[in-house]
Amino acid sequence: MKVGNDTAGELLQRLISNVAEMVGCQVDMVDWYAWPHTFSSTSGPRGGGAGQACTTFQVYAFIAEGRLGYLRSKYCHGVWQEWNGEYAQRWAGA
Repeated sequence: MKVGNDTAGELLQRLISNVAEMVGCQVDMVDWYAWPHTFSSTSGPRGGGAGQACTTFQVYAFIAEGRLGYLRSKYCHGVWQEWNGEYAQRWAGA
């Protein structure tokens, strides 16, 4: 699967590197999770009119702590949100 110019694996590695840089830790100290989420529009987490088309996007979630702070967030299609650390917390606004 390609995401822009990245494969899904390349995107994940880039996100992990960004998270590690944000909190000031090594990439192997970033815990990450992923799950599919179905949105009621074809624009996913970016909103838009709901209709008869649904689209599934991959959600990536990260937990990391480093010298610059602590992060618990999730990412989907260019949008970041805070995350409580539980899979059951659905994408806000979905």
